[in-house]
Amino acid sequence: MNFDFSELAVTNPGYTVTGFSNNVILANNPSPLTLCTNSLQEKLLFIKNENTGDVRGGLFSFTDPKNIVLTDTDFPTAGVAVDTAQHAQTNEYVIISASTSELLSREQSRYARFSDTPLYIFPDIVEQSYITSYLEQTSSQAGISVTIASFATNTIDDTGTYNTLSHIQGYYELAAAFAEFGNSFNDASQSVTYDFGDTDQRINEVTVALRWQDQFNGSVSWAIRGKTQANIAADLSFGNYLNENTAQLSNPSLSVTLAAHQFNGDFATLQRLRTEPLSSNEVRDLLAQSAFLNITANQ
Repeated sequence: MNFDFSELAVTNPGYTVTGFSNNVILANNPSPLTLCTNSLQEKLLFIKNENTGDVRGGLFSFTDPKNIVLTDTDFPTAGVAVDTAQHAQTNEYVIISASTSELLSREQSRYARFSDTPLYIFPDIVEQSYITSYLEQTSSQAGISVTIASFATNTIDDTGTYNTLSHIQGYYELAAAFAEFGNSFNDASQSVTYDFGDTDQRINEVTVALRWQDQFNGSVSWAIRGKTQANIAADLSFGNYLNENTAQLSNPSLSVTLAAHQFNGDFATLQRLRTEPLSSNEVRDLLAQSAFLNITANQ
């Protein structure tokens, strides 16, 4: 699909087009742009002037490949600013706009709390919009770098406001549980255990991942998803997958991801839902109101 900006640049010279991988600044007389649409049915694009006093969106269908000469009339719908001040400590926001089963737009604002440029939704032409707020901090000690990344996702209503689902906290309990989990690797005769149940009562899923490289086994990685507390079998080679006699860990990375899905059923039902298509309303609701925290230790 080819997009021609020449006519739009004449009628809106001080505007920016958002919705592609990079913003298109019309004042720079941009060349036509080709967008791969193999997996797309529709795409949300919008234009905004320099002071964001005029923000308008349009929905473009890709059912029939063609060249599109963009004009001012292709953007008839006014945007609604999202109130990002609700999460005062957030480092970054991402706005996702979606139709019934397809991503239409992804707009990112890094360090949005310091920015005068708001993020926008277009409720008149988009079925549902979501906002994800991110927090991240990194510390280093004794040659080990630890990164804690937290994010929470909420649905946005037509006025640009949303419920402020809190990030996973309990950092003291998290650090204690992570340390105990890491220490359990030291005794190969015992099963590896973890218990993150006290970190946040909302947590209903834990994913553990271990990665490293060595000259005999190459790049090694495994991941296990389970309940908030569990025992992992001591045989981490998983049969003959890993030659433990020649394993020489280099730059190991151990990470734990805690998930707090807004789901009240049992764990087996939760896992079944996670494998279903995004078009399922139940799955979309599950992912729309959720909080995650990832702690990673790299040596």
